[in-house]
Amino acid sequence: MKTFYFKARLKLLFFLTFFTLFSQTQAKNLSSLGFKHISTEHGLSQKTVQSIYQDKHGFLWIGTQEGLNRYDGKNIEVFRYLSSDSTSISNDVIRDIVQDKAGNLWIATNGGLNRFIGRSQTFDRLSIQDKNQAVERLNTLFSDSSGNLWIGSDGNGLFFLNSTNPTTIKKFTRVPQLENADVRAIFEDSRGRLWVGTDSQGLFLIEEGADNFLHFQASQSSENNLSHNSIRAILEDHKGHLWIGTRGGGLNRYNELSSSFEHYKSSPRDSKSLGHNRVYKILEDDLQRLWIATDSGVSVFDSARKEFQRIRHYSSQNSSLSHNRVLSIFQDKGKLIWIGTSSGLNQWNPHSASFIHYRKISEISESLSHNHIHGFAENKLGTVYVATFGGGLNYLKEGESQFNKLSVSGKNTDEIIDEYLTTLMVDNNNQLWIGSVSRGAFVYSEDHKQLNNFKKENGNPQSLSDNGVTDILQDRDGEIWISTYRAGLNRKNKQGDGFKHYRKSEQPNGLVNENILQMMEDDDGYIWIATYGGGLFKLDKNSNTFTNYANDPDDQKSLSGNNVTVIFQDKMGRFWVGTQGHGLNRWEPEARRRGINQFKHYTTESGLNSSTVNGVTEDQFGYIWVSTNRGVSRLNPETNQFKHYNLADEIHYNELNLGAMLKSSSNRIFLGGLNGISTFLPDKISENLVVPNVVLTSIESENRILEFDKALTDISQVTFDHNDYLISFEFASLDYARPSKNNYQYKLDGFDPEWVNNGTLNRATYTNLPSGSYLLRVRGSNNNGVWSEDEINLTVNILPAPWLSWWAFTFYAAGFCLLLIFLIRLQARRLASQEVFQTLVSEKVSEKTELYNKNTDFLSAKLEQLKLKTNIDLETGLSNQKYLSELIFNLLQWINLNDLSQIRHQFCVLLVRLPELNDNESTKNEIYSKTIKQVAHHIQEKNDPNTIIVRWGMRDMGILTLVTEGPDELHRSLTVLSDEIKTMFEIESEQSEKLSIKMSFALAPILGVNQHFFDGDRVLMMIEHLLHLQEANSSSKIIGIEKLNQIMSETLFTQLLESEEMTDFEKVFDIYNG
Repeated sequence: MKTFYFKARLKLLFFLTFFTLFSQTQAKNLSSLGFKHISTEHGLSQKTVQSIYQDKHGFLWIGTQEGLNRYDGKNIEVFRYLSSDSTSISNDVIRDIVQDKAGNLWIATNGGLNRFIGRSQTFDRLSIQDKNQAVERLNTLFSDSSGNLWIGSDGNGLFFLNSTNPTTIKKFTRVPQLENADVRAIFEDSRGRLWVGTDSQGLFLIEEGADNFLHFQASQSSENNLSHNSIRAILEDHKGHLWIGTRGGGLNRYNELSSSFEHYKSSPRDSKSLGHNRVYKILEDDLQRLWIATDSGVSVFDSARKEFQRIRHYSSQNSSLSHNRVLSIFQDKGKLIWIGTSSGLNQWNPHSASFIHYRKISEISESLSHNHIHGFAENKLGTVYVATFGGGLNYLKEGESQFNKLSVSGKNTDEIIDEYLTTLMVDNNNQLWIGSVSRGAFVYSEDHKQLNNFKKENGNPQSLSDNGVTDILQDRDGEIWISTYRAGLNRKNKQGDGFKHYRKSEQPNGLVNENILQMMEDDDGYIWIATYGGGLFKLDKNSNTFTNYANDPDDQKSLSGNNVTVIFQDKMGRFWVGTQGHGLNRWEPEARRRGINQFKHYTTESGLNSSTVNGVTEDQFGYIWVSTNRGVSRLNPETNQFKHYNLADEIHYNELNLGAMLKSSSNRIFLGGLNGISTFLPDKISENLVVPNVVLTSIESENRILEFDKALTDISQVTFDHNDYLISFEFASLDYARPSKNNYQYKLDGFDPEWVNNGTLNRATYTNLPSGSYLLRVRGSNNNGVWSEDEINLTVNILPAPWLSWWAFTFYAAGFCLLLIFLIRLQARRLASQEVFQTLVSEKVSEKTELYNKNTDFLSAKLEQLKLKTNIDLETGLSNQKYLSELIFNLLQWINLNDLSQIRHQFCVLLVRLPELNDNESTKNEIYSKTIKQVAHHIQEKNDPNTIIVRWGMRDMGILTLVTEGPDELHRSLTVLSDEIKTMFEIESEQSEKLSIKMSFALAPILGVNQHFFDGDRVLMMIEHLLHLQEANSSSKIIGIEKLNQIMSETLFTQLLESEEMTDFEKVFDIYNG
């Protein structure tokens, strides 16, 4: 119940989050959706994708005009028609794919119907007959709620395969008009009625059990009829509305109350109408949006506005839809949208819907003017300005979804905003300050539509020091500061248009580096300057003095690098200083105010995804967002943990730009890079919470080709022989959001001591495995670290070499006996051939035969005794040390296969040694045996089911007991037991002199650093050696191992067994002496 509750909550959380995100994205802009493309260069058999389907295991099946493809996220396996192979698919032109309720995968082709046979990866071709002729050209398939398979043919009507008789295909004859129809679409609605769409005869509605049917056709005399007779798609949405896609008449919605159709058609004058009137597929996604596949891209229907947003191919955009002719559309179990076109397969990941992307699209006028973004600024009305490097100034008004270019000019004809801009700033008067790469700074007043230009003027010492502007800042006093890359800092005079210059100075309190990248004013009113090559400078604007904070090679806590790219102060007063090549620095306010050059560093070793930082900001929750050359990352300053969002991989060609980062007044973060703008709300980011299914995709042996009687997805065990020296297993985590980021873990129980973290590698390889039975366990994750709930569990049997098998040893024994008999008889014949000794030989042979028989009986009896002795001590009737060794080994193995944190109690392994006697061997053995039997009887009288006693040696006994109390209680119990054994021994030996009973024990499993090191044999070896040391060197009665304090290795273990000093053990273990 708890598991179900957790899963339900997880799915609900994902749905609500995703719904909100997708709705926002949908309302904003769908035209710039970025798609991942899969085509022939990735292994697809052909580019025209006519059908897409995901089977029950999670494999994606893709039907093209030249073969069937199965995709697992990494590999594409192609199935083609082979004229020489009757088990291959019957034709390469794949028209439709569907899986029925029984799990059968059906494929409709231009050469008939095929059923996929998973165990052999082959196909069963089913014959369809009509009027004694084979029906081969099939258009569509549909599996209804009863498990029946419906088959639409090209010119031969409708056929079906009954679930109760899945071998015979029958023709549907209840509707005469369908006799020779070209059936293109089949659908069962929520009431169990069958809808059949044809290529030229319109739409049919067939109710089960009814003799009549309804026939809908287009009519020029009525606008309420079907818009076109060529039907390609039928769908019922979540509200019960029936949608019909036509090839030429657009989209229809059926109103059952009025028996009329509402038409949605394309209009050249309306960009919010259907994209094209030729509709091929209709999909309702999990958020109840209708996706319409047309001859002009995809149209997504907004039912509230009754508007369509168009998703099209743009030749200028590599990430746009690969082609405008969309033939198929599908949503998989992970909520990803797959779109099949005439030029390959497209995948859109809705988990990235929280990141809205704006790019320059040549085919759309209301898009960015250039994709290289260098800066942002926001005015008081929420308008966001964008500085591009090559496209001038763009702006996005609050509530709008498209950018526009701002083209303004000043009084003079040369006062035109440069196309190559570097930075933006909105001052207290709502004026926009614009920095350019070569024409200085511009000031634009939107209220007065006025533009002014500040630039370097030869002969004017109060003009701007250089025309290459890197940053513009207005301080708390309203003063304007302009930085340059080659000519230092400019401070605008309060009166007039002149500037005071801060240039390179050799003075101790001067500016020693003029290559300024960014400026910031802190909460104390100081101006901070980030320089390239000179580190960080603090300017006291009242005294005009600078303080430099730079990297000190001899101080590891100093600023990590001198190429400072960005500086930011958060709400807690902490400084975040980004560098090029040396990561991010965190400066606590106490150290900063005291002028201490000590920073906390974040590098790629500590979780940062790139060594170059391009921007830093803080969201409303206190998280620090860092843009780098590898995307954008969120840092939790309390835990110092990063969460990476690698937009760079797909959107910005692996780089975001320096200074191109803004958090707007609406808490939206804007990022600029080499391929446009990415923007998101930090609290609306979607995480991929889909639990993936992990499946086995390949089992291989280097030595031979393997064959199986089941599909790999259903196989439970595999057997290899001794010649299979190298075996490998491939698996796939069937989540397609970012399959290259899916991770894998595997473990071969009986061989691997721990789970193997395999990263993104989906293969496990083993060489020269010893014979035996193993269990291969595999689990996989999605790109967000959500692991599969079900593991692959595959029994792996390794057969021994024939000459080492049990029957081989049986043969060896029988052969030896036969050889012995042969030699005896050979000797007998040799002697019998001598007539002189014939009588003697006869007697000898009789004697030898009798002796052989006696020896055989004697050996058989001894063998039975030996079998008994392997587990039982004959003198006491107790189990012996072999039994205890096996018992401890099995207990520890069971515990190690389970979670140690769930083991509530340990067990105590105890060896007891009785004192040495001076009597003869027979007498001593009798006394020791009686004493040990007395101890066993004493323990049995206590009726303790958790205690087992065995005879370990002549004067040794072994005891195994479950520890249910604390250590003090255990020590008291052992002391009492020692006194009781001493008393029993004194009675049996009739000796009253001072005797000493020695005990050594260990608590198992031995807890500590790497307790898995100690198996049963190692535990017993350690206790025996302790007992030896105790008897030789210690006056203690009881010595025990209670905990491991160091990492144990084979070398250290061997040294301890060779040691004669108890102190060596005390360095490694917690030792009890009592």
